[in-house]
Amino acid sequence: MPRTIVKLTFALGLSLLVDPPTAFAQDIACGPHDAVALLLKQNYSELVQSVGLTSGGSLLEIYVSPAGTWTAVLTTPNGPSCLVEAGTNWRNGPKPPEV
Repeated sequence: MPRTIVKLTFALGLSLLVDPPTAFAQDIACGPHDAVALLLKQNYSELVQSVGLTSGGSLLEIYVSPAGTWTAVLTTPNGPSCLVEAGTNWRNGPKPPEV
């Protein structure tokens, strides 16, 4: 429950950085990539752990803190970065084999 409250507060803070109608029309918090990354670092000590490209060309980043909190951020090629999910107890799996 506390994580949900923090996430809602974070969403409200991000909404002030973007066009208000756009921010409130979306189910998830969005903003400029640099602002999203900075807020995750400052508020949760989360840094990029993993990155990947989606089939649609968006960038998916997983930010992780030493405490195990994590946030998934999706950035579209010509758009904002949006929080898509957050949680706790992040654990790294085995490294995939080299291709």
